[in-house]
Amino acid sequence: MLCWDISDRYTIQQILDDTYLKDIRNLDEEPSREESFDFSFEWKARTINDMKLLLHEEVETFKQRKKMVVPKYYGS
Repeated sequence: MLCWDISDRYTIQQILDDTYLKDIRNLDEEPSREESFDFSFEWKARTINDMKLLLHEEVETFKQRKKMVVPKYYGS
């Protein structure tokens, strides 16, 4: 499954269709997506410092989202 040469790699669909997973797959519960994901954001980081900045921004965004979530049991 893991190959350096992209032309030798299996596709996700080939991996999922493999008999190795036949006993644990549930096609009715699997999400699917026709279009590819856009990973262009990954190319913003060209240096280690860029990567540190992106990581810091992501952590801060996560913290802000976490503050907005109120647990169900809160106030009861």
